[in-house]
Amino acid sequence: MGFKVYITPKDEISRRIYTSGCYEPLWMNWLREQLRPGMVFVDAGANIGLYSMMASRVVGKSGKVIAIEPSEREYSKLLANVELNDMRNVRCLNVALWDSVGEKQMKIAGGQHCGHNTFAELIPSLSLDSIIDVETIRLDDLELPRVDFLKMDVEGSEVFALKGAIDTIRRCHPVLIVEVADIVLHSIGCDGQQIYDFLRDEGYEFYSFFNEKMRRVWHSEVRLDNVMAKWRNDES
Repeated sequence: MGFKVYITPKDEISRRIYTSGCYEPLWMNWLREQLRPGMVFVDAGANIGLYSMMASRVVGKSGKVIAIEPSEREYSKLLANVELNDMRNVRCLNVALWDSVGEKQMKIAGGQHCGHNTFAELIPSLSLDSIIDVETIRLDDLELPRVDFLKMDVEGSEVFALKGAIDTIRRCHPVLIVEVADIVLHSIGCDGQQIYDFLRDEGYEFYSFFNEKMRRVWHSEVRLDNVMAKWRNDES
């Protein structure tokens, strides 16, 4: 992966790294090929920082990574991994993206399922570790002058987080990687169609991997996966 990472044998992310040496290889490799030195990468739902650290290596000293992780448990691991790799171009924020500034209660999944902390209801097969108060912000309030890529894996909060990023999206037209998981979205009163409608209205087209190849997709084709959204006037 090009960087060091602390692993916890019982959690699902660490197990994938330990057994295969990588995590979400299709998306990780695709993103690595798209990023360039000097770019700004926002990682919403950074967890322990795998995407953030990969991006840090690629964008280099002239670039910047904003790693956003609301769970105190995962945030501490994120900080430890960033420090372990001496990544000085990574700014870590212990907040959640939402459509307003405030505080909300987040359900923290059992440690073996560290990637499923959510404001929504936990999937029935997951155990609840705790409920914590989390500060919420709008991405727009960070007033970032440049955003080239925005990864958003926020366990059901995608619709609200996108609404809080509308000014940034309209100003910067970043490439987005967004998780679309109806099973989680439904528990918070949303669905994948809202994500597609929101971004389509802002001039975005959608792509994902099929048979390990990236191609354009429509909402009905994606139910539990990442989707890449690209502003249609971006010919790069």
